[in-house]
Amino acid sequence: MNKVTYLIVALILLAAGSAFATSPVYEVYVNTSAIAGQSGYLDFQFNPGMSSQAALARILNFDPYTGALTGVPLTTGDVAGGLPGAVTINNTTAWNDYYQGFTFGNGLHFSVQLEGPAVTAPTDADGSSFGFSMYAADQVTPLLGKDSNGFAMTAEVTSLGTIATEYGPAASSVPEPSTYALFTLGLAGAVLLRKKTVKM
Repeated sequence: MNKVTYLIVALILLAAGSAFATSPVYEVYVNTSAIAGQSGYLDFQFNPGMSSQAALARILNFDPYTGALTGVPLTTGDVAGGLPGAVTINNTTAWNDYYQGFTFGNGLHFSVQLEGPAVTAPTDADGSSFGFSMYAADQVTPLLGKDSNGFAMTAEVTSLGTIATEYGPAASSVPEPSTYALFTLGLAGAVLLRKKTVKM
């Protein structure tokens, strides 16, 4: 690479780093092999306290692995978009919910990006809560949750703008070993491509 190319790459990385510093992104990996083949529902919600600052939760990079989305999603409150694309949930109303039919496979993955004044410029107002749950076909029975409310993952935006996350036994911020294998394979391919380009 020449100096100009290195400079462009450095500027892109710097811009990306500063963007993510103010808009944190959380990777969520869920092992659903214990319920593979079952029909049920995915539930994403982002709700404010009594007097919360504006904030939003953006669900990105949804990957159902061997599962499948079913039916038409049901939304309540300030929700835009639809899976498998991006879904944006604002905390502008008391209840903001995205509810989607799903046939469970061996696992699923999505990213949650939290944005807005409550994150970047907090004023000691009430916080907001993001929650992800899975339900059985009866729409009542929670599956693989971390608590009696059925949440498999939560991210609480506090009054100080900090974010506290919790994961249930089936969910984590760490990918399954197969995901690491794919990443390593991609990295090896990039190295080989680089060596081939240098020889030319």
